[in-house]
Amino acid sequence: GVDPKDRFNPASAARWRAESDGKFDPAKTPFLHHILRPYVKSGTVFHCPADIGWTTNRLSQDDTDGGLRDVHPSSYVRFGTSYYCWTGFSLGLNTAADIKNPAQEVLLFDGELWHGSKVNSSVNGLFADGHVQNLTFDQFMTASNGGD
Repeated sequence: GVDPKDRFNPASAARWRAESDGKFDPAKTPFLHHILRPYVKSGTVFHCPADIGWTTNRLSQDDTDGGLRDVHPSSYVRFGTSYYCWTGFSLGLNTAADIKNPAQEVLLFDGELWHGSKVNSSVNGLFADGHVQNLTFDQFMTASNGGD
């Protein structure tokens, strides 16, 4: 499954299309939260109460965030989820064997740095070993690169 960034950000979509040798089309791949929905009691499990949306996504690793500008009043209202995923794993391009440091590799995370103040903002991340941690931007960038 994909997250809104994969669906609406041209640079992100192109990256995953290239890494999958053209097998992945973000427009045709279901959202991860739609795939998981039958397994949870309520769709509100995909809503972070701190989700306040954003004007420009600060977590974006691409030069442009394409369709992810002016996400208001929240990511949950606009897309049905506050949580985003590390797409290589959700698409099956990577497997558990590819995770070298499970305690240092984030798989699911808040869509934006909406915890804390604007100066000291942070994001919650679910790691491959199952623990959750509140991360600063720098910590998130390290965890999203496998702890390297």
